[in-house]
Amino acid sequence: MPNRIQLRWRLLSYLLALTFIAIDQLSKVWAVSALTIAPITVLPIFNLSLGYNTGSAFSLLADAGGWQTYFFIANAAVIASVVTGMIWFSSERQTGCFRLALPLILAGAVGNLIDRLHIGAVVDFLQFHY
Repeated sequence: MPNRIQLRWRLLSYLLALTFIAIDQLSKVWAVSALTIAPITVLPIFNLSLGYNTGSAFSLLADAGGWQTYFFIANAAVIASVVTGMIWFSSERQTGCFRLALPLILAGAVGNLIDRLHIGAVVDFLQFHY
């Protein structure tokens, strides 16, 4: 039976993940509504520009013909499940960085999973360039 500290850590981690999932989804709703016409230059190396990524990081496998959507849905579901388990079974002796990283990874996986299930792609709007 977990002690009170472990239960608090788990609850806080899951609440933090839910908070970041909500922020992720709300920011994407804003991006879809506000960035339809042209990119917004924020810095010389950074724009807000709406895009839909059917691939993974750097649009890897974006032109794969459609099967990659199912692959990335399964991948995100597995990652979310594993990280949920890692949060549940982790020790209270873990470092603060580890305790912060897990909810952030969980939120990213679930946010991408929601996007892929809803529209078949991940909404991207942060554009870094040089």
